[in-house]
This record gives sequence, structure tokens and C-alpha cells, in this order.
Amino acid sequence: MARQSARLLLLLKESGYPGLVVALTELALVTIVLVALFQYQGSIVERGETRNALEAVDATLIALTVAESGVHGYVISSDPKFLTPYRNSLESIDQLVASLGTFAARDRIEEAAYETMLPIVQEKLTVMENSVALTAAGQAEAARALIATGEGRQLTDAIRAQLGIIRSGEEGRLQARTDRVDNIGRFIAFATIVLSVVTLAVVGWLLLTLRKQHDVAALRSVAIAKDEFVGFVSHELRTPITLISGHARLLQDETDSTNNPARADALEEIIYASERMQDIVETLMNLAKAESGTALNVEPILLARIAETVRRHHLRQNPGKRVDIFASEETPPALGDRGAVEQVLINLLSNAMKYGDAHSPIAIEVAPDGPSVRVSVINSGMPLDRDALEHVFEPFFRMPASATSARGIGLGLTVCHRLIAAQGGQMSAEAILTGGARFTFRLPAVDMETDI
Repeated sequence: MARQSARLLLLLKESGYPGLVVALTELALVTIVLVALFQYQGSIVERGETRNALEAVDATLIALTVAESGVHGYVISSDPKFLTPYRNSLESIDQLVASLGTFAARDRIEEAAYETMLPIVQEKLTVMENSVALTAAGQAEAARALIATGEGRQLTDAIRAQLGIIRSGEEGRLQARTDRVDNIGRFIAFATIVLSVVTLAVVGWLLLTLRKQHDVAALRSVAIAKDEFVGFVSHELRTPITLISGHARLLQDETDSTNNPARADALEEIIYASERMQDIVETLMNLAKAESGTALNVEPILLARIAETVRRHHLRQNPGKRVDIFASEETPPALGDRGAVEQVLINLLSNAMKYGDAHSPIAIEVAPDGPSVRVSVINSGMPLDRDALEHVFEPFFRMPASATSARGIGLGLTVCHRLIAAQGGQMSAEAILTGGARFTFRLPAVDMETDI
């Protein structure tokens, strides 16, 4: 990893000193997100410890109450069955009091309350033991008299008062730690969005640099730098994005949105930002794959069958949307990469879903077209104007009418165009007069007489 980072920085430096500065900024942002994530996890652990302390306070009061009720029942009735809850509670009281000591040691006031409570608890246990012993010895009247003095009740009130001090301190600590978790969560959401914007800016800058270079050697160096950078950033971002999304969803399941709407909103922002970043990372990786072409495996494929597979996948994700396939029976196999074609169709269906009429079906046409096989994805709805047709396959281009209404960064169609070109095909777009668009790609058809 250190060798990969050093190579990336060297390549970007060859593209110009600004590239080195941008790369260092990107790495700094990744580091900040990771540090914030570790702090987020640590704060969750600390908040859990505080909740355990509050549970120990409540459990101690419950155990003392159960033990006292058992003693009273035994003294009044002399029935040994009342001693069972009493003896069971004695075992848990020692453990609970010991755990309270661990929690209280974190705060001076709580520690003082705990030290004051310890002898009172011991005295309370002694009173209960004496009552049980007197009753067992046949001196029930003496035991009842001991209870009647009210000493046990006074001791219980004194214990409750000290536990109240400990509880008050832990409740304040719980609120502070909850606020810290929420604040770090908001920061992670903000930092993730900033990181995605910077990443897009860096990739855009590299693409523009590549265009402006005229020297072949310089073009090759910049291209390598860009591919290395995309691969490096994608690899480094996947783990923190997955952790952020997973922990946020876990916390969302535990959050009551009615009682804590601010926290629920913060978690929703984190989840949205992490999913958005994941989409960007996957798009950038697909773009790098399309440009390199080294990972493509061109072979005879049946485009109608691939279209049906993608259609089923799309309908599982969007059960309320209709997608129709019209495939000619005379369509021959085409030469292409199955995975790349699937990615192109997934992107085109997603594009049609976002910009098309929600109530109209999407159509996929597969048919022979001379020496090629033609595949078209057609949707009704928002029309494409002449300017959009000229720039629709350019990186980061988005139609002004949809730039704010549909989610995206303007790389999906660029990925499609370059994946098809890497397979020896062509891709085009055309507007439909009645509204909507038709995106078509062609791949070389297999010559059944010579290719097979």
C-alpha cells in the first residue's frame, strides 16, 4: 500500500505540481473520515458503558427490594419458600455493588456516593440476616419487632438516595455521550459529501489534463496517473464507506425517530451520503474499466438473453415499473463482453427510469442491423433537445432541466459509450418527437459461416 501511494504521488507530480497538492488533499480527507469513524465507534462504546451503569443502578434497587420482600414474607409466615428469592438476590447484590464501584470510580461525586453507600448496604444486609436468623430460631416476635422499628426502611431510603446521586451523574454522562455520537455522525456525513465532491473534482481535473496534452508520452503518463488514482481512491474509500453505512443502519434500527428526531435525521443523512459515495465509487471504477479495455473478454453472446436477465434484475429492484422486450428471432449472436453489456443495459434502464414517464413502460428492442446487432432502450417522457444530443455522452454532462430533479453525477452514459467502444461497437442517442429518448448501441454480429 505504501508503494502504491508513492507511485501514485509520483505520477501525479509528473502531471504538474497542482496534481500533487490535490492528491495530498484527497488523502488528508480520507484520513479525517477514518479518524472520525474511529471516534464514532469509541463514543458508541462509551455510551454503552453508561447505559450499563444505569442498568446496574436499577438492578441493585430491584435486588434489594426482592430480598427485603422475601425476608418480610418469611418473618410473617415462617414459610421457608420466601427465602428462595432472598438468597438468590443476595448473590446478585454483591456482583451489582461491585460493578457500581467500577462505574462510580470515573467521577469524584459518584465515587463519594458509592463509598457512603457501601456500609449502609452492609448494614441493610445485616438487618435482613438477623431477621431471618431470629425467625429460624423460633423467635418470630423478636424478628417482627426488629422490622417494626423501621430501621430497614430507613436504610433502604439511604441506599436509594446514594444510588440517585450515581444515577444523576450517569444520566448526564449518557446525554453528553449521545450528543457526541450525534455530532460525530453529522460530521462524518458532511466529510463524506465533501470527499465525494473533491474526488469528482480531481477526476475531472485529470480528464481535462489528459485532453489538453499533445505529447504522446505525456498523454500516456497522465492516463496512467488517472487510472492509478481512480483505483487507489476506490479501494481506499470502500472500507470506510461500508463501515459508515453498516454502523449507521445498526444505529437507525435502535433509534426511536419519535423520541429523537434529530438523531434519526442525522443517521438518515449518513446513510444517504454513504450510498451516494458508493454509487460514485462504482461509477468511477466502471469508467476506468471502459477506458482501459484490458478487462474485456469479447466472445459470441446472445444480446436478447442478456437483456432478459437485466430486465428481471431491474424489475426486482423496481417492481412497479414495466419493461418490455421486443427481440427478433432472426437476431444472430454478437461479439462482445457479457459483463460489459450487462452494465450498459443496467445504466440505460436506470437512466430511462430516472428521466422517463413514471407511468409509461420502458421498451428494449433487439434486432439485426446489417453487419451488426442493434439494441435500443426507449422511454417516453422528458425530450432531448439538440444541445443535449451533442453532449449527452460527455463526462459530467447533465441536462439543465433534470440536473436538480434526478440523482446522478453525469458519468453513467459516458461509461456506456466507452464500454461499447471498447468492444468495437458504436452508441448513439436520438430524441422521440412525441417525447422521450432512444439510446441505441450496436455490436458486430457473428458471421455464422466464418466466425463459428
